[in-house]
Amino acid sequence: MSVGRAELCIVALLAGARLGCNALSGVGDLEFDLVPPGPTPCTEPTHGMVIDSDTTLCGGTFLFDAAPGSAAIDVVSAGVTLTCLGTILEGSGTSMNPEEPSVGIRVGSYDGVAVVGCGARGYGYGFAALGATNLTLTDVHFDDNFTDPSADWVGDIHGGGILLDGARGGTIQQSTFSNNWNGIELRDARDFVIVDNLVDHCSNTGAILLNAHDNEVSGNDFSWAIRGDLSYPDAWYGIDTKDSAGIIVEDRSSNNQILDNDFTYGGNGVFVRDLYGFCPEGNLIAGNDASFSPHNGIECWCDHNIIEGNTSDASNFGIWTGGGDYVVIRGNTIRNSRVDGISIQIGENRHTLIEDNEVSGSWRVGILLSGREYQEWHPLTYWAANVANSSHIVLQRNELFSNVSADVFVTSTRLLVMAANCSPNHDGYVFDQEVEVTKEMGNCGTAHDHVAPTAVLAEPGPATVGEPLTLDASGSTPSEGGEPLSFTWLVQPAGIRFAGGVLPPYVLGGSGPAIHTVTIDEPGLYDVDLVVDDALLAGLAQRQVAALPLGTRIGEQAADWGFLCPQESCITTFSDEDGGLDGPQVHIATNAAFAFSAFAPATKDLGLDASAGTTIALFLRALNTNGGWWQGDFPVVVLGSAGGTIAYEPEINMLPKDSSEWLYFSVPLAGGGGWTRTDDGGSLAAVDWIELQMDTWGDSFDLWIDGLTIY
Repeated sequence: MSVGRAELCIVALLAGARLGCNALSGVGDLEFDLVPPGPTPCTEPTHGMVIDSDTTLCGGTFLFDAAPGSAAIDVVSAGVTLTCLGTILEGSGTSMNPEEPSVGIRVGSYDGVAVVGCGARGYGYGFAALGATNLTLTDVHFDDNFTDPSADWVGDIHGGGILLDGARGGTIQQSTFSNNWNGIELRDARDFVIVDNLVDHCSNTGAILLNAHDNEVSGNDFSWAIRGDLSYPDAWYGIDTKDSAGIIVEDRSSNNQILDNDFTYGGNGVFVRDLYGFCPEGNLIAGNDASFSPHNGIECWCDHNIIEGNTSDASNFGIWTGGGDYVVIRGNTIRNSRVDGISIQIGENRHTLIEDNEVSGSWRVGILLSGREYQEWHPLTYWAANVANSSHIVLQRNELFSNVSADVFVTSTRLLVMAANCSPNHDGYVFDQEVEVTKEMGNCGTAHDHVAPTAVLAEPGPATVGEPLTLDASGSTPSEGGEPLSFTWLVQPAGIRFAGGVLPPYVLGGSGPAIHTVTIDEPGLYDVDLVVDDALLAGLAQRQVAALPLGTRIGEQAADWGFLCPQESCITTFSDEDGGLDGPQVHIATNAAFAFSAFAPATKDLGLDASAGTTIALFLRALNTNGGWWQGDFPVVVLGSAGGTIAYEPEINMLPKDSSEWLYFSVPLAGGGGWTRTDDGGSLAAVDWIELQMDTWGDSFDLWIDGLTIY
C-alpha cells in the first residue's frame, strides 16, 4: 500500500515538522519537503519573575536567592502552563527558615495552573501552591530544599519539597521530591492524586497530611524517610527515629487512600496519629511495603481506619494499633518482626477485626492483645500498672507460624472471639492474666471461602438504673453454609482507661439469646458489645447506653445556666439541642481563654439539701481545638452556698478534646475516688448552685451537658 505525499504532509504536520510544498511538473501529486523542527522558543527566567500567561523557560541553572516568605518566581493567573526546558532555580540555602520559608516557584489561589519540567533547590520549599485549584505538576524536580537530618524531637516544622496549602484538586505525577525535610506537605488540601513520584531520603517525612481529605497517594517511592543516629542493620532496630516516617497522617485527615507505596527503611513506614489535632479517621492504607522499619512498619493510634494488604518484613514491630477503635487489620503479610508482628497494647483496643493476615517469624509474639503495656525490652512476665480498655475483638482466618514466644498472646482483654486461625499447634495461643469472655471455634482452613455473618444490634435507648433494658440482636443475618447463629455479649462500663489499674466488673458477659434483658444497677455510660458467629466466622456490632441516675436533676435547659469569664470581650451562649441522652442537651459555646465557669441555676437559688446524698453525676462532651488543649485538671466541680463553696478537683485532666462521645463523671460528695475535696465555707445542707470550672490555653471551646444530678 502506497502513501501519497499529501498524506505524508498531514502526518508531518501532526508530528510538529515545518513543511515546504513544491508542485512537480508532470506529476499529478504534490511533493513536500520536510524541514526538521527548530528549537522551541523560550524565555530566560529572571529573579522575581511574575508569570501571568503560558510561558516556556529556557534550560540551565539560575542562582536566584529568595528572601524569607518570598518566591523566586510567582504564577499569578488562572489557566497558566509553565513549561521548563531543564530549568533549575537554585537558592543560596540561607533563607530556609521554616518560620518564613522561601519558595522557588509559588502559585497563588488560581485555577487550572500546570507546571511541567521545572526544578528548584536550596529554598524553604521548592514549590508552594496556596489556595490553588485543579493544579497539575508533571516531571518536576523539587529536591534538596530545606532539611535537617540532625534535628532532635521537634514539633510541626514547615519546609521541604512541595507545599499544598488550602489547595483543592489536582495531580502530582512522575516527579521527584527527594532529600527534603518533608517531601510533600498537604495542609488543608483535598482531592489530589499523587502518583508515581520519587520522594526518598527525606529527614522528617516523605509526605505529611494535616487536615487533608479525599486524596489518593499511590505508587510513590517514600523510602528512607528517617532521622536519628542509625545505620542499617547494625544500629537500627529499636533506636530512636524522632517520629520520622514515610508518611504521617495527622489532624483530622480523612478518607485518604494510601495505596501501593514504598515506605521501606522509614523511621515508621506509615504513622496515623493526633499530635497536632484530632485523630484521622476513615483512611485506607493498602498494598504498601513498610518493611525494615527500626520502629513500626505501620503505626496507628486512631479510630475507623483500614490497614489492608500491606507488607511489613523485618521491622521492629510489624503493625502497632494501640489506641485505635474500629480498626480493621486485614490481609497483611508480616514476617520476621524483631518484637511483635501485630502489637495492640498500652492504648485502648475496641471493636477490632483482625483477619486473613500472615504473621510469621516474630522474635517475640505473632499477635499481642492487651490493655497493659509490654515494652520491647521487657519479657512477657511484665505488665504495667495502668490498664486500657481492650475488648470486643475478632481474630479470624489468620496464618500464624514460627513466632518465638507465642503465635497469639492475650492479657487484660474481654470478649475475644478466635475463629478458623491456622497455627502449628494450640500451644501457640497463650491466654494469660485477666482474659474474660472468650470463644474459640473453627479449624484451620475450614472457612477459606466463607463469608462472615452480619451482626446487627438495635438501638436500646437510654437505661434507667434498676430497671430492665432490652438488647435486641435479632436483625443479625447468617451467611450461606454456616450453622445457626450464636451470640456472645459483653456489657461493661465505658471508658478508654479504667481507674485504679483494674478491670471494672462487667454487667453481662458470655453466650446468650438474640434478645437479652439486662438490669444496670449503677448510673454511668455502658458499652454494649456483641459478637455473632456461625461456628466458622464472626461479626461485630456495638452500642453505647447511658444509665441515668435517679435524683435531683439540675440545669436541664439552656435558660437555667449562667457564666463567669474574666475576659472583657467574653462571649458565651447556651442553647438547647437535640441528641441528648434522654431529650435535649445543653450546648455551651464560649470564646473564653481562661478561668471560665458555667453554673446552674443562673439565679443561684437552688436551695437543695444534699446532706443525705452521696454523688454528683454528670454526662459531658467537650470540643477544644486549641493547640495546648486544657490548662490544668478539669472539670472542677463546685457546690455553692451563701456562706462559701465546696470544690472537687480531679487528680488528672478528664476533659476530652474531641466531642464525638459522651463521658460520665461520678464525683463522691465526700471526696476521694480520684477527686480532691476543698471546703471553703460551703454546706451540703444548703446547695444554691452547682458550677463547672475549666481553663484552656487558647480561646474558644464547646461543652455539651446532660444528666447533671445530685443523688
